[in-house]
Amino acid sequence: MTDPKILNRQTPDLNEDQQTNLHSLEEALYRHWDLGKNIVLNWCPRESGVDVTIVPNYLTVTFLTKRRDSQDQQHPESGEALRQDSLSEEFIKSLIAGTRQVDPATLTKIAKMLEVEPIRISLPHSMDKGHLSRHIVDDLIRRYSISYEEGRAVILFNIVGFSLFTPFEQITQLNSLAYSINSAHRRALQKNIDVDFAHTTTGDGFYVWNRERGIQANTNLYYFMHLALADNAISRLKS
Repeated sequence: MTDPKILNRQTPDLNEDQQTNLHSLEEALYRHWDLGKNIVLNWCPRESGVDVTIVPNYLTVTFLTKRRDSQDQQHPESGEALRQDSLSEEFIKSLIAGTRQVDPATLTKIAKMLEVEPIRISLPHSMDKGHLSRHIVDDLIRRYSISYEEGRAVILFNIVGFSLFTPFEQITQLNSLAYSINSAHRRALQKNIDVDFAHTTTGDGFYVWNRERGIQANTNLYYFMHLALADNAISRLKS
C-alpha cells in the first residue's frame, strides 16, 4: 500500500472549520496507520470527534484462519460449524466493503470480537455541527484501510526480467512504465474514455484500477490498458 497521506492537499469546497477538522483527522489516522502496520476498519461519529477501530494489518486473516481451524477440529455432521465459519468470513468481508461508518454499538461489538479497544480521535470542531461531511470522513478512512470488492477489473503491469536489471536500469524501466500509464490516461481523456485511475507499485510493475465501478468502467480500463501497452511499445522502438 502506498503512502496515502494528503495533508497538503486543499479541498476548496470545505470551509475553514472543515479544513481544520480534516487536517486533524488525517494527522491522527496517519499516525495510527503507522506506514501500513495497521488498518482502520470502521468509524462512528461522536460529539467531540470520531471513534475508530484500528487493527494490525494481519489480524483479519488471522481471525479467519483461527475460525477455520477451530471448525475443522469439530468435524460437524450437520455442517452447522461450517455454516458459521462461512458467516464469519462474510462478516469480515462486510467490514471492508461499502461504507465504513457504523453506529457506536456496532463499533464496540466489532472491537470486542477482534479483541481491540476503540480509539477516540478528538477534533477541533464538533461533527454534530456539520464541521466535516460524513462522506468525506468515510472516504478518508478508506485511504488507511483495505477494501473488498465483489467485482472490479484490475490491470497488472509486470516488467519481465526486472530482477536481472541493474538498479539504474530498474529505475529507468519503472519510470518508463509510469510515463506510459500517465500518457495512456491523457490519450483516453482525449478520446472521451473516462478512466479515474489509481495505481500502486508491485516492486517490478504496477497494479492499476478504475476508481469508478461497473461494466463500463471495467471496459474503459481495458481500453486504457491497450493504450498504455501501445505507448510503451512505441517508446521501446524509438529508444
